[in-house]
Amino acid sequence: MFQKISKQVLCAAASGMIFFGLASSPLFAAEPYVVEYRLEAWKTAHFHESPQAETHLKTLKSLGCEVKTSNHDGHLDVAYRCPQWRSLAVNTDAGAHKWEGWLRRAGFETAHQH
Repeated sequence: MFQKISKQVLCAAASGMIFFGLASSPLFAAEPYVVEYRLEAWKTAHFHESPQAETHLKTLKSLGCEVKTSNHDGHLDVAYRCPQWRSLAVNTDAGAHKWEGWLRRAGFETAHQH
């Protein structure tokens, strides 16, 4: 009898989750979208405005890249590389494509699969 009641409770719970949309909540969400990236050789970006350079620098550091800066001739150089493949998990496919575009514009090799 306990087994029969348990099956009924499980069926009712599953029906409720589908009816109330809980199956699409983050608790039941699919795996995150992953973008893989690397940049084997050093690349240098030139910035004339410090806030843009700082944003670029912080982003690269958060991605795990090696970063060096130098200030000369009225601008700031940010040199960076990431010789080993790394990965970035995001919640949406659109977010993965956004990051993939940014990484490519910054000179990285990328991989993002569906």
